[in-house]
Amino acid sequence: MLKIKNLNYEREGFQLKALSLEIPFANCISLMGPSGSGKTTLLNILIGIEKANPEFSWFLGSECLSEKSIEDKKIGVVFQGDSLFSNLTALENIDFAIEARKLKPKETIKDELIEHLELQKCLKTKAHFLSGGEKQRVALARALVAKPKMLILDEPFSSLDEKLKNSSRLMVKNIQKKYKIPTLLVTHDEKDSLYLAQETCIIREGEILYNK
Repeated sequence: MLKIKNLNYEREGFQLKALSLEIPFANCISLMGPSGSGKTTLLNILIGIEKANPEFSWFLGSECLSEKSIEDKKIGVVFQGDSLFSNLTALENIDFAIEARKLKPKETIKDELIEHLELQKCLKTKAHFLSGGEKQRVALARALVAKPKMLILDEPFSSLDEKLKNSSRLMVKNIQKKYKIPTLLVTHDEKDSLYLAQETCIIREGEILYNK
């Protein structure tokens, strides 16, 4: 269960309006809405990048994550765009996530992800020279390598052409099935939600209209 309680947030005239909801968390929940609706703001609050009102809290199952630091939340995130370090190779980008969390190799699923995401041929390639699909797979590997409690995908397919979107959706669905990591998908594309999510929330002008 994903629970959000007593969330109020206002900045420069934009407001998230008294959000409280409980959503059964199967494999994937999608948060859908147009640009400017509050999707990314809500995501940043959950991650801990932005702060909401003191009364706000959110839970994954029985665990309250709002009280934890960004690092201790143990959330894997794939931001809109690949957000890779362009001067590092694909492998160095993945290793950066391991080093940042001060993990030992045996505490990660690095080798398994490299094989599952078919990254062997591009590990030594600088991120700047990777294709769109390769960048996305490296970003996904970097988010998953530390075995997070939850995965957040922020418009993960928005920069891809339609053919690559379809193959990427299948890749993410296979990842969900294999690793069983609860996933929050933030998107404006109904096809993403229909293909990947078991539960869908609609957000518009800072307000959750309904979930189904």
